[in-house]
Amino acid sequence: MTARLLGGEAALEGGTQRDGSMRFAVQGNATADGLRRATELGAVARLAQAASGQATYRFQLAVGKEGRTALSVSSSLQGLALDLPAPAHKEADSTLPLRLLIAPTEPGTDEIRLEVGLAAAPLLQAQLQRDVSGATSRVLRAALAVQDKLPPLPAAGVLLQANVGPLDLDAWQQRLGGVAGGGSAGTPGSGSGGGSDASDDLGLMPSQIALRAQALKVG
Repeated sequence: MTARLLGGEAALEGGTQRDGSMRFAVQGNATADGLRRATELGAVARLAQAASGQATYRFQLAVGKEGRTALSVSSSLQGLALDLPAPAHKEADSTLPLRLLIAPTEPGTDEIRLEVGLAAAPLLQAQLQRDVSGATSRVLRAALAVQDKLPPLPAAGVLLQANVGPLDLDAWQQRLGGVAGGGSAGTPGSGSGGGSDASDDLGLMPSQIALRAQALKVG
């Protein structure tokens, strides 16, 4: 079957399996405007304010008999431009592979793994562990890397490690301030492990930062 999803046409297939679980696969085309309107995506919808164009994507959703959810998303992002400061600026005709996996771990918790860029030299990597037992999800601990090796998860909090070229902090502050102020907050997650909400955004504020930059512009 086909449907309108994220601003474009999407083909859906799947259903209930013999063991009682459910599996679905969706392949479609997402537009920047469609992503901006999908406020349930939280930070993704707000970051889409800096995007233009469209890109194809594929995601797979598995729901176990006990209701635990696993989700994977992939896209080349070709066709989607990002008006962000370096190192995240992207022209529409370039590719920037995105791979996202959300999988349940212990009951009431899940893990998110994100990689953006070529596998040999990713632009961004992230590993998050969340508490999804309540009405909204909560980040327990996370490790983030920008153009650097992903560090081990800290005992608690959020660790950001970056190794970049020239970095304009003023430009990033202005852009992120506009993104944060220009969109609606995401709707609360369902607690199933597949959602994204404002509490996740707040939980991703780094508590530890290890930054190396060739040049740093401040003020």
